[in-house]
Amino acid sequence: MFRAALWPALLCVLLYASGLGSGFIYDDETLLVDSTRLVTATPKLAFTSDFWGLSPRAWRSLHYRPLAMLSYSGVYRLFGISPFAFHSANILFHAAATASFYWLLLALGYSMGVSMAAALLFAAHPLHVESVEWMSGMTETQVGALILGSLACFAYGRRSWSLLLAAAAMLTKEAALILPALIFVLALMYCSEQRKWPKWRAATLAAIPYAVLAAIYLALRAAILPRPPKGALWKVLREAWPAIPGSAAYYLKAVFWPWPLSINYELPGISMRLVMLMVVGLWIVAMLNLPSLRDDLALAGALIVLPLVIPVLTSPLMVHWLQAQDRYAYLATSGACLIVAVLLSRLPYHGLFMGCLFLVSMGALGVFLQLYAWESNETLWTHTLEITPNSKPAALNLAYTMYVESRFTEAEVVYRKALRYHPNDPEIMRSLIGMRTHHPIPDPNDANSK
Repeated sequence: MFRAALWPALLCVLLYASGLGSGFIYDDETLLVDSTRLVTATPKLAFTSDFWGLSPRAWRSLHYRPLAMLSYSGVYRLFGISPFAFHSANILFHAAATASFYWLLLALGYSMGVSMAAALLFAAHPLHVESVEWMSGMTETQVGALILGSLACFAYGRRSWSLLLAAAAMLTKEAALILPALIFVLALMYCSEQRKWPKWRAATLAAIPYAVLAAIYLALRAAILPRPPKGALWKVLREAWPAIPGSAAYYLKAVFWPWPLSINYELPGISMRLVMLMVVGLWIVAMLNLPSLRDDLALAGALIVLPLVIPVLTSPLMVHWLQAQDRYAYLATSGACLIVAVLLSRLPYHGLFMGCLFLVSMGALGVFLQLYAWESNETLWTHTLEITPNSKPAALNLAYTMYVESRFTEAEVVYRKALRYHPNDPEIMRSLIGMRTHHPIPDPNDANSK
């Protein structure tokens, strides 16, 4: 039964094997190629500095991720600057997350069929392409594997191992700060006590050690990283808060309907936000009125919503054109895969098998169709412009990629198309004129905070 986890893990490897030959893309070059800081990081540097190595002025993008830094450094020290090696490590983390998800569901009492179907759906979910194929997304697959592994150990009663994996997850990425809430939900739903108050008390006591770990992590982060200027955080939130409902609507849509995919999206308008709000309302109504699905809907809802809390609430701090990113919903897809598997299991005539076969095939097709976009900077930004033709950053990045390869005619075509959407934009005009007059054009990402 436990060895069966190898099947969804193997599916992860097979799906992404064709992307092993892709090169460094976008932030990969900043992280791994242009600077040796990350890949040669020592434990001392990892535990006493920001992930990106940015100046204190870039306070919105400072991250405390020592284990993530050491993971990149470990791959480099073993294999050098090898895209194949970094891609392989990323795929293995995704496979580990998928296996851990399968073990978690088994521990929670789900049948082997439902657990396997959910894990296979998770392995083939197209929304994971950004996390698995982009080497900078390795933090997502790594923290996803650690979080799901911690939850699985907790469900099996291995509390010491669960706490160890939880600590590792928090030192990998801030997304793991939701672990105390997830542990509380699991303990509350699957606690053996029957009376209400003992269950709440037991769930609270179970979550306290994880909350202590989160507090220690936040204290370390506050001691190592500089604080934002006084009033700066509230200023950003006050000006950019509309990104919060927009990004929430995008993520809720994407975990169930992951298409079309890109690195850059227009945030959903009011109509999509209302539709997603109605979906949430219907979910709650179903949870209250369908006793046979109540626990499944509650657990799936927690697995969807809790991992999205941090990326949604911090979306105003992101670069304005990257306020919703597929990789931030990596863990949230587990909830969608679980409820789909549960619903398929209720269908007659081998509905679970047939439905899973169809959806996994469609997911695999979606993954295959997206892999080409991550082969190079040119394919990435060309694909992005196909999805969002008015994306100024995508146009600037694509044109710059062509410019550094001395493909000036093609770059000018991209700039001219961008001016149709952004007439007289000073940044586009400056780059176009600079290219025509043979002046150096700055990398458009130099001005982007990470």
